[in-house]
Amino acid sequence: MSTLDFEKLCYVFQDTKELLHKYCDQQRIESLSRRLEAYRSGDKPTILIYGVYNAGKSTLINALTGAESAKTADKPQTDAVSSFHWKSFELLDSPGIDAPIPHQEITDEQLQKSDVVVFVLASRGESEELKTYEVICKQVKRKRRVAIVINNKTGLDLQSTAMMALQDKIRMNLQSAATKEGLTNILGDVPILLVNAKSAFKAKVEQKNKLLINSGLPELERQLYSFLEETSAGDVLRAISHELTELLDSAHEKCQELGQASDCSGIDRLINWINEEKGLIQATLNAEITRTARSLKSRAIPALEQAAGQAELSASIVRISEEGSDVIQHKLEEELGRFAMNFQAKANTYLPTELPDNSLNISLTVAPEGVIGTSNDSEVNCPSKIDPTILNLFSKAVESIQKEEITTVLKLGKEYFPKAFKGIGPVKMDRMACKAVDIKNIFSGGGAKAAQSATSSASKGASATPKAGFPWLQVVVDIGVAIYSYYQAEQEMQRQVDAMKRRQQAIEDNADTFCSSFRGQAEEVIKSCINEAFDPITVKLTQARGSKSGEARVLEREAAKIREQMATLSNLSFA
Repeated sequence: MSTLDFEKLCYVFQDTKELLHKYCDQQRIESLSRRLEAYRSGDKPTILIYGVYNAGKSTLINALTGAESAKTADKPQTDAVSSFHWKSFELLDSPGIDAPIPHQEITDEQLQKSDVVVFVLASRGESEELKTYEVICKQVKRKRRVAIVINNKTGLDLQSTAMMALQDKIRMNLQSAATKEGLTNILGDVPILLVNAKSAFKAKVEQKNKLLINSGLPELERQLYSFLEETSAGDVLRAISHELTELLDSAHEKCQELGQASDCSGIDRLINWINEEKGLIQATLNAEITRTARSLKSRAIPALEQAAGQAELSASIVRISEEGSDVIQHKLEEELGRFAMNFQAKANTYLPTELPDNSLNISLTVAPEGVIGTSNDSEVNCPSKIDPTILNLFSKAVESIQKEEITTVLKLGKEYFPKAFKGIGPVKMDRMACKAVDIKNIFSGGGAKAAQSATSSASKGASATPKAGFPWLQVVVDIGVAIYSYYQAEQEMQRQVDAMKRRQQAIEDNADTFCSSFRGQAEEVIKSCINEAFDPITVKLTQARGSKSGEARVLEREAAKIREQMATLSNLSFA
């Protein structure tokens, strides 16, 4: 690996360090930083002796160093990472797998820092632990150099069939775990070494050469040293680069998750649903207002017809308005209640994550009681009460004709029909008017007395010879007067009927005015109430959308930067 590639690796780490600290485990970042510094300083690869806590890790270290440097026991003894010198390498002893939780955490932390991992498996029990093989394969996948040391605690002959079967079983377990991780050359990547660590340590201390050879330690040291020497700078940096790639991939995944959470489509769908509900409630309330206004009109008409005065009429209209207001207010409360019940379910569906301020409360209010109705300064123009005796005038209309009116008609007759009225002067017109009144009384039901008087007058004047043309003129006048009187009464009756029609129309018009005023004001009040209920929600959601949009843009820029640097790492050469 060239120095330029190493510098590029360092640059990628420094360029993305802030993002890594933002999205990744801090411990892993610090461990990676120390490994880069160690490599820059020319340090040897970090070698961790790893395995189940009683597999014989410390015993192996003691056998390699030829001194009882590491504590040994069947129970966990190591609660910290210890360093031991062997040849030109530093070996690190760890608490091990399945140690007490505080010890396990120490082991996991050191595992992140190591370049080479030597797994110690006992020849009994632990070799069957699938979890151990899973950990081994994960380290291989992370480009660590890994070796397995079988600690022959059972004292099997290293050349025996039983030992061969044990090794085959370990390889089989390795292959099974490697398949899950997508590794295809696990047997070539992980050498398997054999030793009886306890016998080896005893042989070294007591200087028993034959026991030392039989323990397998000399062969183990040769193979282990060769394995560690083969761990080149490229292997170390390949592992570091892979670790950095893993961190960047984790940071990118986190950005993607947050970006999805910052997606505004959910908020947009919720806002659209709220607007649809708002329009539906407004339409429902307007229809209710129209129905109520029609109902109020049917009640306002009798109030206008029967009220004895302005005070009584005002009281009636106020009462009717308040009752209509109650109906509409009840409907509004019903509709807002329905909306509130559906809102939380919709919010949970469209907003799987919380809004920036972690809450979305809604407050649905309705108009105070009695606010819907005619305003205080509005006036209802109702007609004054018409005297009930107006109805009696229809039956008395004929009796209102007077002698003077008939005389006037005769004068008009002479003016317009001069030949027919030739020779008839004012005095005769007066006598004719009197006679016409008598005839009129007969026609109008004046009684027997009137008829008798008329007959007597006719008898007395029978001996007199009338002037030529007068008899037929008399008849014409008499009939004309009767006709005039009749139609005069008809006209009076028609005037009364027309007056009643005008009065009724005035009542209808004023009832319409009242209902129109009620409907208009009710619609305005309801619109205001609905806006007051919905606007805070939509404003809050719109603000949240703006905040999320800004956050989404930042996350996309960060994700793009991470992708760019991951591409840079993939182009580095570690040969």
